[in-house]
Amino acid sequence: TYKLIFTLYDAALFTESGATADEVLARNCSFRLEFHYLRSISKATIIESADHMLAKNLSAEALSRITAATEQLHATYRSVQTGDVSSLTYIANVGTTFTINGEQLITIPGEEFAQHYLQIWLGERPISLQLRDRLLGK
Repeated sequence: TYKLIFTLYDAALFTESGATADEVLARNCSFRLEFHYLRSISKATIIESADHMLAKNLSAEALSRITAATEQLHATYRSVQTGDVSSLTYIANVGTTFTINGEQLITIPGEEFAQHYLQIWLGERPISLQLRDRLLGK
């Protein structure tokens, strides 16, 4: 669960059977990061938060390498309502697929985008250390 002043969403990490936290962090396995929204959140707020966290976690060089893919992903984002579910699914050697309420909106190919974008939740300076550690079973 990620909280600001109030709880915004619950999050869960689903992995291949037997996958370790280290394999998830290295993107050496397939996994899905799923969000269940407890409140409505505007598209603008989601994108602003993502951009802030990417700038916090990535070097200028890494950020520039995923700018085009990030813009493509963010173009598919939409405001979410209470009860909506979104997910980012990383398939090793394929890429990252974004869905809202089961509707596949985009797949960004390759490992590099996943390695960098998922820093928002799984990085050294994630949106919440407690959330990251819970997702990884630490």
